[in-house]
Amino acid sequence: MKLEVVPLVTEDGVQIFGGFWEPRAPWPGGAVAAWLLLPGIGGSFYSQVQGPFASAFADAGYPVLTLSTRGHDLAWVNRPNGKLYGSAAEVIHEASWDIRAALAELERRGFRHVGLLGHSMGAIKGSYFLAQGGDPRVVAFAQVSGPRIGRSRWEASPQRETLAREVQRAQELSAAGRAEELLLFESLQGRSYFTPRAFLDRNADDRYDTLALAGGITVPTIFLRGSAERELIPDGLLEAFQAAAIQAQPSAIATIEGADHFYTGKAAEAIAAILDFIAQLK
Repeated sequence: MKLEVVPLVTEDGVQIFGGFWEPRAPWPGGAVAAWLLLPGIGGSFYSQVQGPFASAFADAGYPVLTLSTRGHDLAWVNRPNGKLYGSAAEVIHEASWDIRAALAELERRGFRHVGLLGHSMGAIKGSYFLAQGGDPRVVAFAQVSGPRIGRSRWEASPQRETLAREVQRAQELSAAGRAEELLLFESLQGRSYFTPRAFLDRNADDRYDTLALAGGITVPTIFLRGSAERELIPDGLLEAFQAAAIQAQPSAIATIEGADHFYTGKAAEAIAAILDFIAQLK
């Protein structure tokens, strides 16, 4: 399969990269001309989910752009502005600039009707982007294993006292002018590196709660999870997403039997469910 590495520069001057995957079959027609794929936390355009998903879309006749958002890897420095990025430093809503740069690249290649697929943290980024107005070039959305994050989630967890202390510590560090320092914090996922600014961005409030964001999505949307990831995507969450997504018409849900959070060995089944949904769009 031909894979082209694509350099991109966002509106705010961040250098990111994508991978353009040529289709291996004739385009099947329909509402979606190409796909844009967003990775999970720290993921890149060649990560363990992006590659198999892109390959399955290419087998079905779709060109695909996989993306490394500015949140790729743990931490890296963007040389043009000297700022720190990566999963430890990312402010989630800033990924909207990355998505727009990727959509512009697809339009430059002749594709103005794009299906957006976000996996895990990519699903949160895609949900936020679409709920905040989106882009007319995005005509469908596949929200794949998008968890709920934010204050309400950790306040309902057994770790709530620990997280409350960590949020307070991040606020105090920020007030002391240390918002951009890379430090260890306790999170629901364990002990990880964050800047205080990034830690507060995802934990201080509920701005990225996927359930709340579902109500603002206005393009046809399918919500997916794997049957083996119930701890992260509990039973009933997909149904709650669909019930909240009243503006996303049509909408659908799908559980991929035997799939873990990374859809190991199950990418083809996940993409088949998405394409079955897409086939009904005009």
